[in-house]
Amino acid sequence: MKNKAKQEGFTLIEQLITLALGALLMAGIATSVSAITRAQNLTQDYGNLYESLSFITSSLARSTRGAEKVNATSSNTQLSIKINSNADRETQSCLAKKMQQNFTETYSLVDNKLVCEVEYATGGSTVSHSEVIAFGVTKLNLECAKIEIGTDKLIEFKACEETTLGEVIAVRVGLILDKNEFLEIEKDFEYNSTFYLRSKHDNKIKNNKNN
Repeated sequence: MKNKAKQEGFTLIEQLITLALGALLMAGIATSVSAITRAQNLTQDYGNLYESLSFITSSLARSTRGAEKVNATSSNTQLSIKINSNADRETQSCLAKKMQQNFTETYSLVDNKLVCEVEYATGGSTVSHSEVIAFGVTKLNLECAKIEIGTDKLIEFKACEETTLGEVIAVRVGLILDKNEFLEIEKDFEYNSTFYLRSKHDNKIKNNKNN
């Protein structure tokens, strides 16, 4: 008898099984790549968020610590801070420039951007410069506080226009960052922080204790 020729190649069923397994494998790889990409985007988002908030916080903290007085608009969307400076005591402005003269910083919300403007007098004229310090800010809210002598509350925050601005010792800043500025963050990010006018805060507390 003649030997039957050996069968070569794969059967149809084997090929279908191979294709099905390949499809499952590719789907798993695609899902993994998508998850990794999303994780990377989230990491980048929160990195950018932290960088923005860190810069905003450091700018406002530095400004209020050295503030001589503050002023705010009735709409609570603009804050002006007067800062004393001279050649012997240079002070860095929100525009990262060291100032040797008295100047005023104004933080305001313009077209969903947080803008800082620096204004100072030189050579008999007034000079001003401004820069965007944060993008995607949809809301800016300001509250001011002073020491309430004779009450249980040491500090009471209220709308700045309801506060005697010459007596302000602290400013609470609230803002909302637009989620559309990020790749994966799904909700607008709310941020609140309190900043103290260092010299006035210390003096008011001392006077309050003495009374």
